[in-house]
Amino acid sequence: KDLHEAAAEYAAKLQVLDATLRTLLPLREEVHGRRRAINRAEILSRVLDLIWSTGDQPLRIDDLCRAADVSERTLRNIFYRHFGIGPHEFLTITRLNRVRAAIHGARPGETISSICANHGIWDFGRFADQYRRLFGVLPSQNLADRRISALHERLPRASRVA
Repeated sequence: KDLHEAAAEYAAKLQVLDATLRTLLPLREEVHGRRRAINRAEILSRVLDLIWSTGDQPLRIDDLCRAADVSERTLRNIFYRHFGIGPHEFLTITRLNRVRAAIHGARPGETISSICANHGIWDFGRFADQYRRLFGVLPSQNLADRRISALHERLPRASRVA
């Protein structure tokens, strides 16, 4: 048949559209044999719900795998496909952002060590290096900036320097 006939052209467009959508939106991955179908959106939803609900409590990859009822390999593949990073790096970035928020909301007398301890971080050297690589400053610099801004907020308006 001639590809320029209306029916053939329409069928070709449907095939291209179907292939494009399957490539761009692969939310379900059908697996033949004994393995079940994987719903990436549902897995991500379960895992992210767990991450956001735990607050400052540290999580491990096996906690995420149990919550989503998947293997570590499956979880890693889904994270790379969706976020471009693995679940471990995602957890690290999430934890660093939570610590940063705690530093920005630090009360007088709080230290980097006490904030880290509240977030389950005990390797301060490694933490400081990861923090600096992600945010461009050391956590101690952020805390010092927080203390200066808190002091600045307590000064009467007339004595503030612009």
